[in-house]
Amino acid sequence: MSMQKTVWQLCLLAASILFSPAFAAGPATSKPNFVVIIADDLGANDLGVFGHPVVKTPNIDQLARTGIQFNNAFLTTSSCTASRASILTGLYPHSSGAPNLHQPIPADRKLVSSYLREAGYYTAAIGKWHIGEQVKSQFDLAVDPPGESGAEGWIAALAERPGEKPFFFWFASRDPHVPYSDLAADGPYQPADAVILPIYFDGPAARQNIAQYYTEISRLDGYVGKVVSELKRQGLLDNTYIIFLSDNGAPMPRAKTTLYDAGIKTPLIISGPHIAAGSKSDALVSALDLMPTVLDLAGISTVQTMQGLPFSTLLTNPQNTHRDMVFAEQHDHGFPVNKQAARNNDYLYIHNIGENKTNCILEVQPMGKELQQAFVEKRLTKDQAFCFVKSAPPEELYDVKQDPLQLRNLAADPAKDSIRLMMRKRLDEQMVH
Repeated sequence: MSMQKTVWQLCLLAASILFSPAFAAGPATSKPNFVVIIADDLGANDLGVFGHPVVKTPNIDQLARTGIQFNNAFLTTSSCTASRASILTGLYPHSSGAPNLHQPIPADRKLVSSYLREAGYYTAAIGKWHIGEQVKSQFDLAVDPPGESGAEGWIAALAERPGEKPFFFWFASRDPHVPYSDLAADGPYQPADAVILPIYFDGPAARQNIAQYYTEISRLDGYVGKVVSELKRQGLLDNTYIIFLSDNGAPMPRAKTTLYDAGIKTPLIISGPHIAAGSKSDALVSALDLMPTVLDLAGISTVQTMQGLPFSTLLTNPQNTHRDMVFAEQHDHGFPVNKQAARNNDYLYIHNIGENKTNCILEVQPMGKELQQAFVEKRLTKDQAFCFVKSAPPEELYDVKQDPLQLRNLAADPAKDSIRLMMRKRLDEQMVH
């Protein structure tokens, strides 16, 4: 037995003893429970319920059928550490103290788990951590059990929770992050199944990696189903909000580490008490708003230090609006990235505020090497060669309805000047707070 597995089992044993019903104080509560399931590098459109023509995600789709699907939910950044820090603190990356990859959240930043614990909740983070050691003590239990997916300990943690406390679980998967496992000959997806966007080079390596990416999404979907089954087994499903989202877009060209929709749009789904089955909301919401919403649903007063705005009313009135604009920023991801963005229902505005070392992250291999070789051999279209453009324009503006991949920059169009200037002004105002 590995040392990591032994430590994980001891942590669960200690939690089960400390928080068993015999030790739990107070009567059973009617307060709602919360389970947040966060995917790692999952594109917003790469689920069945969000319209992907190939990927099968029956369990996640079922969450949407029993709850509400948000069609315009956006992250504050497109990088793992910074995104998770922003979500858990309710702060923009430049305020969270952790705007860069691998940068730990400072100890003086309060996570949502602290507010919930003060209100009598049991709090646990199971799976990928990635936000530093200084804030681990703000959860009753924070462990990353052994296993490829990061989800292997979820069901055990649910089973060993304190019996008479409401709970908040942060279930953080490593799917579908690289590295990918080899494809099985009888696996659910093969290279021929890969959907090749116009911005991808259609080669064997790309098709192989995309099929592997699909496979990991389906593995995550299986764990989502297990979580639902366990909550149902314990008789807790009707009083538990299950929140599903991704920390950033897919690790593909023009997605992860960018502020295009493919980088910052997230597949947000919430099921739980009083939510009408099969609801859909087109309201603009920010991942910044997620934890203020959790606190609101838990009956905890608004935390003034959080920059997010609770959207609890959308759960019962999905036709309502919430924000007129959302904001995002991108910082160091192992290489310099200096971008800010404003997004409303019609346009995406990006301000490139400093050095940007590269336009694309090419961590999916051998897809990245294949793309680079095709560039050297001059076999790429202009859009496919985006990763190798030396410098970004100071400003970018895209009509998101007419140009969903954001390929046609309208920033220099005089007819769009009023829109560009308005969004630039709003962005500048937001980023000083």
